[in-house]
Amino acid sequence: AHNFPLDLAAVEAPAING
Repeated sequence: AHNFPLDLAAVEAPAING
């Protein structure tokens, strides 16, 4: 939700991007 669309799958876990 902050960096990449990947975050869209885990809006509550933006750390998924790194």
